[in-house]
Amino acid sequence: MGDHLHPAHLPGRTVTLFVDQCMANIMHYARRHGFPGGYEIHARTWREQWAWQNSVFRQASLVFTASEWTRAAIIRQHGATPERVVTVGFGASIKPPSSAVPAPCREPGTLLFVGYEWERKGGPLLVDAFRTLRQAIPDARLIVAGCQPVLDEPGVTVLGPVGKEDLAILYARATLFVMPSLYEPFGIVYLEAMRYGLPVVALRRNAASEIVDDGVTGALCDADSPHALAALLRQLLDQPAILFTMSAAATESVARHWTWEAVARRMLAAFDARVPTADAALTRRSA
Repeated sequence: MGDHLHPAHLPGRTVTLFVDQCMANIMHYARRHGFPGGYEIHARTWREQWAWQNSVFRQASLVFTASEWTRAAIIRQHGATPERVVTVGFGASIKPPSSAVPAPCREPGTLLFVGYEWERKGGPLLVDAFRTLRQAIPDARLIVAGCQPVLDEPGVTVLGPVGKEDLAILYARATLFVMPSLYEPFGIVYLEAMRYGLPVVALRRNAASEIVDDGVTGALCDADSPHALAALLRQLLDQPAILFTMSAAATESVARHWTWEAVARRMLAAFDARVPTADAALTRRSA
């Protein structure tokens, strides 16, 4: 958002934002791991960004966030008024399958990782865990799509970028979707996997616990440890009946909560509750 769109420069107008992250969350990650890809900024710049976001978040009519995790940071660390910050979530950005994915189509012991930022998305952690997993399940496979890390690891296939049709096939054939992100503002890819009935495994941090219902639509790992992640993966792969139940629950969860239509309904409800009547009516007519 440029300065010309700052709420202070639009007096009398309803100004809304829709964000998945904020400087407070980025800096929390950067203190431990360095800046995420695309956020390598020097101290003066991030301080200016922080001050600018404070001003924007405090003056906006409404701030829509993708997660409660980001909402809490915008209120607590950027000083926004709680009543003006509303979590609406995101929607899955891939078309649903034309019919339910039959269980026989899935390839037993196949893990799928989809992401463009290998380090931030927890790729090295996953490979270390997979190496341990293969000691117990030698036929386990890991497919990496999106990025192209240089790996020479038995059982690992690196595909690099794939089209939406090929991605849909990967979702339909895998047994588990695993992306143990170290920093994840939301994770639309989790929703994509769940839309195809693919149980999700993630770390219990950031927004993942708002998306993955632990033990219902997937599982959350409490520690960013290869051994802890490998133990969790083995436990799930050893219980195909539970994976089958999780698959159905994952599909239902996306259909109920994680569509763009549902996001729009939550936004309109917030406008009706918090924006002056005339502005809310105008927003509905232009929606």
